[in-house]
Amino acid sequence: MSDPFQQIVGEHLSAVTFVQDYLQLQFDGPSLNALTVVTVTVPGGHAKSGEDQFRNLLCSCITKKVLGVAVKEHEALNIDLADGFSISVSLRDQDYCGPEAITFHGTKNEIVVI
Repeated sequence: MSDPFQQIVGEHLSAVTFVQDYLQLQFDGPSLNALTVVTVTVPGGHAKSGEDQFRNLLCSCITKKVLGVAVKEHEALNIDLADGFSISVSLRDQDYCGPEAITFHGTKNEIVVI
């Protein structure tokens, strides 16, 4: 598989873990650590990391099926979910707090770092 992020297509967002300065998204096996700004979009609204309703909107994505994943270089990793929900992890240079924006742990023990 040339794009390891495609492993989550068809899976469900099964858990969200808030760690001090990043968050973890788990997809029935694979997991993704988001280390930059995350934007959640749901029908009727959206929020970015740190905004008032961010945690509630992100948690409302749990159980949603992943319909597609796209990486837009220097922009974002976009995860499209069922029912009009989506999660976007920034890949913009100004949003990096360290050397990486994402660490992805796949089903075959591979690790991808962006």
